[in-house]
Amino acid sequence: MLLKRVWLALLFFAVCLIGWMPMHSAEAGTFQLLEDSGRLVDMKNNEKWERIYRSADGDIKIRFRRVQKLADLFGQENEKPYHLIIWRKDSKSEKFNDKKDRIFDWDLRPNSAGYRFKIFTDTKTNKIFITFDAVGRVQLLGFDPAALNGLHRYEKYTGPGVLQKYVDSVNFYSALPYPEIKVTKNNDLQLRFDNLAGNASMPYVYNLTWNAKNNWFGWEDVTNYPRPQMRTYSVGRNESYTSEIPENEEIWVEE
Repeated sequence: MLLKRVWLALLFFAVCLIGWMPMHSAEAGTFQLLEDSGRLVDMKNNEKWERIYRSADGDIKIRFRRVQKLADLFGQENEKPYHLIIWRKDSKSEKFNDKKDRIFDWDLRPNSAGYRFKIFTDTKTNKIFITFDAVGRVQLLGFDPAALNGLHRYEKYTGPGVLQKYVDSVNFYSALPYPEIKVTKNNDLQLRFDNLAGNASMPYVYNLTWNAKNNWFGWEDVTNYPRPQMRTYSVGRNESYTSEIPENEEIWVEE
């Protein structure tokens, strides 16, 4: 009887000890923020924001510039004064070829809230990802060396692969209006919807995970609302990710 009580006491102590001990956290993510442009608003003529990064897919150069066109000299308003270009070249090449290496070339209208660029790297794969944020819509892009379609808008580009749109905030449900893609303290990549102040007590949150096998982003709805029926998980080339933007549709433009 005494032995039984001793065993019960030990069992009780073990249970309490396990409950007291801190739980091991989940495996940390592998994403890091390399660059955040902040809001680029009211840029001067010919002012530019430009960065170059070396990645597993080669060297990536990003240039966002406000151009001065001939119409400006006559006092006419330039409808699309902003010019976004992205180049990609093999790391063995010494210089970027201005025409051959372009994988993205787009003219953009002014946005009163400005444009914001974030550059992320996945330290596990050394891949580079780019987010374009125009307040109310954010997209996550990256170079896909094996792809034959996607956001390939520059006809003179003859190299392999294209710039893919992996994530577009308009394809995710949220009752809050302002999306942002960010890295958490655990180095996880998240798409988060907030209110105007960016401090919603219950934001809508989606974890983004790179799936090397499918060469695409998977996502999981981890919003803390009591709606388990809406909790979903997707890996692979989900239709919401691969839907093409019509040629005549403008993106990142304030209505």
